[in-house]
This record gives sequence, structure tokens and C-alpha cells, in this order.
Amino acid sequence: MKRDIYPDILFLMETKNPDSFVLKKMKQLQYENSHLISPTGHGAGGLALFWKQEIKLQILNSSANCIDVCIEFEGKSFFASFVYGDTDKPKRRAIWDLLLERNNARDTPWFLTGDLNDLLNNDEKVGGPSRPEASFTDMRSFYSEGDLYDLRHSGDCLSWRGQRGDYLVRCRLDWAAANSYWAEMFPNARSQYLTRELIELKRSELECALTDPANDTDLISKVSNELNDAYLSEEEYWRQRSRLLWLSLSDRNTGFFHATAKNRKRANAFTVIEDDEGTMVYQEDQIGRVIVNYFHDLFRAIEGNREETVAYALSPMVNDEMSDTHNATVSRRDQRGSVLHSRRQSPRTRWLFR
Repeated sequence: MKRDIYPDILFLMETKNPDSFVLKKMKQLQYENSHLISPTGHGAGGLALFWKQEIKLQILNSSANCIDVCIEFEGKSFFASFVYGDTDKPKRRAIWDLLLERNNARDTPWFLTGDLNDLLNNDEKVGGPSRPEASFTDMRSFYSEGDLYDLRHSGDCLSWRGQRGDYLVRCRLDWAAANSYWAEMFPNARSQYLTRELIELKRSELECALTDPANDTDLISKVSNELNDAYLSEEEYWRQRSRLLWLSLSDRNTGFFHATAKNRKRANAFTVIEDDEGTMVYQEDQIGRVIVNYFHDLFRAIEGNREETVAYALSPMVNDEMSDTHNATVSRRDQRGSVLHSRRQSPRTRWLFR
């Protein structure tokens, strides 16, 4: 992992082992700082957070389901929550409520990531029957009340795979989200699901299994199946990148149920604009000048004689002859003609003229 990907902060969920075992396995990655939460039972749970020496990170709160921290990065400070959502719905809802309470008290940039163990909609799963809309209420409410937005992502986001009855189900349980304050602070932030890295790992494991003198056929079969699933996942990812399919299925990555509720500045953010000469401008200060110049030219007074235009706009459109015609007294003959005409047009209204 360190050879290709060496993140500044590494979060592990479901370590399922004693802290000493986790630290021993992680020693080769040479992280100077760590914070571990021991498993709650035998082979269940466990969290671990590792970060480099140059990262200013302060642990604020920690539990079996969340490590809450404050981070300083590039001169900017924000709060971050590394979460493992409980599989029990009431307990998971309690975690959401606690996180919302902390966030509301801060009202500052907030980043959240981890296995939330829940979905926003049925587009986040493949296989098995569709879930009822009511089952997404907790997650949607959590996102909406927390002003949370899903980070733009790449890779195969359906990171969980399991058998549910007769169905093979794949769904998105791992998330990276942030509130609008954080998104304004880091507008180019992106999340990546490491599909290719998984393929390389499984290929390496398969090679080791095939060259092992023990010739463990069960292990070879297991790793082969996992490698095949990884290839299928990557194929699905690139298929989804097709523009035609993207349009037919809609962009699941930006179809937020709450995107119009609290979009603030992020919804209107852009990184390029074309000036009046057709030149593309990318720098923030240059973009600002293009906008200012546009509206300056739009509302700038232009010399010219406008008295004729104003006089025409204010001149009466009804002349004396037209006014006399409209104000003339209706004769008895005209009234009778109108009544007879109305009778012929609508028999059901005859009683009105008796």
C-alpha cells in the first residue's frame, strides 16, 4: 500500500483484533501517530486512525462508532468525523443525532467519512428487491439536517458485496461527505474508490497461492473468485463512465435529494468563464473581473436621443374615435341581436334572456 498510496490520514474499520496486533501489522507503514478503539467483543468492531507527523490532528471524542477530530491543513482548520454506522437501526439513528448535535454547536466546516451502513436511495444498490422509500428517511434526514453533500467520486462506489437470500447484493455503504462550509473551503475535493488497487492486490494473492507448494485449492478458488469480482466491478465502473449510459440512467453521483435545500455558494460555483473576446479564464481574480466588466457594460449609460422612444411609450393607444365607439349607448336593436346570437350559440343559457 505504501508504494502506491500513502494517505496523510488512514482510517480502518472493523479491525476485529487486539490493538497490539493492529499496531504490529501497521508498523511497516510508519505512521507516527495513531488512535485505536478496541473491538467491542470477540472478533467484532474496532476502529483505528493513523496520521503522519506533519498533520495537526486533535482527537476530540471517540467511541465504538466514531472518532471525532479537529484537523489543521494548509492553514485551514475543520472538524472531521470518522464513522462506522451501527448495523442496528435505532443505534445508528442515535449516532446521527449525536453527530448533528455536535455539528450544530460548531457551525463550522465539517467532513465525514466511513461505513455509514445505510443508503440514500435504491440507486445505491444492485441486486435484491427494492427497499421502500420510508427506509431511507433516517439517512436523508441526517444529510439534510447536517447540510451534508456527497463528495464527487470516481471508481466503483458499490464497495460492499454479500449474499442476501437468493440474491447477490452490492451496495454503497462507504461514504465521504462534507457540509457546504467545508466544500467552499476545498472546492476541488474528490473521493476515489480504489478498484484497480483491489485488482492488483488479488492478483498478487493469487500468484502467491498458485506458487505455494501447499497447493491449497480452496484458497486458489476463493482468491480467483474475488479477483473475478474485482474485474467485473471495474468493468461496471467504466461502463458507467459511458456518456450514453450516464444520460440514460442519470448521474447518481450528483442526484441529491437535498441539493436545492441548502446549496449556498457551492451550487453556483464555477471554475472557468469566457470573456467578451471568447477567451477562457480560469483564475479566480480574473473570473471576478470578467463578471464585473460584464455587468458594468450591461448597465452603463449609452449616449443617444431617447425622447422619441419615451414619448411613444407614454402616448395613448386609444384615440377619440375609438373611445366614442366603446362608450356609445347600446341600442335596443343591438341588444336583441346579441340575445338571439347567444341563444343560437348556447341553448342551455336561454333562461338568462327571458
